[in-house]
Amino acid sequence: AQSRHADEKLAALREVNDLKSDIVNVVAHELRSPLSSIMGFAELIAVTTKEEETRDYANTALQGGNKLSEIVNNMLDLARLNDGGIETKIEEIELSKLLEGFRKLFSQSAGRKDLELVAEIESGVKFRCDSGGLGRVISNLLQNSIKFTRQGRVTLRGKRSAGGILVEVEDTGIGIPADDLPDIFGRFSNVDKSRHPEGKGAGLGLALVKETVEAMGGRISIESTVDKGTCVSVWIPEVPPAAEGA
Repeated sequence: AQSRHADEKLAALREVNDLKSDIVNVVAHELRSPLSSIMGFAELIAVTTKEEETRDYANTALQGGNKLSEIVNNMLDLARLNDGGIETKIEEIELSKLLEGFRKLFSQSAGRKDLELVAEIESGVKFRCDSGGLGRVISNLLQNSIKFTRQGRVTLRGKRSAGGILVEVEDTGIGIPADDLPDIFGRFSNVDKSRHPEGKGAGLGLALVKETVEAMGGRISIESTVDKGTCVSVWIPEVPPAAEGA
């Protein structure tokens, strides 16, 4: 009887989880089209207006739209991960080229906060993996670190490690209380909101990172000290050539 009750409870939990995923997917898709229109018109106004006040309003709308777009994209990626709908592209990458590309991509957003964004990368490392998945992981981690760092630096590291690669993103940000660390990778976690200086954040970025890393067969860990900073470490195994078409 206990076994049957446990099975029924597990089935009910799966049904609720599937329903949540369906709702997230529908909401994200429905938001995407009107959001694109709003951002398009806001950008047009910002570029064409001659009035400084109007331009400021349009840029504020664009900033809000970009934040909402980030949330929508994370929602869609999480839904696709659940359904196995994210396509993987297994290819050989040059680690230094990939990470240096991300450093350059995020240098402007770091610079707007007077943050130093540096890369410490082992040279000569070539590696087979899902390049799109790894890109999503690095992008979300850098975005998160820059968001939660008020001063100092963000460091992106990469090297070969134990049959795979180890990528770390370390910052001198506001840190995470020890009691919150076990929940930091949860979907819609309130931890992200409490960390943000303005109380904003949907709590999806780190959930997407964790689930993407696990889908790639990797591991993720985090160390953090309040008012000193955070370091997220990601290990991804190399995909052997024989597994490419699997």
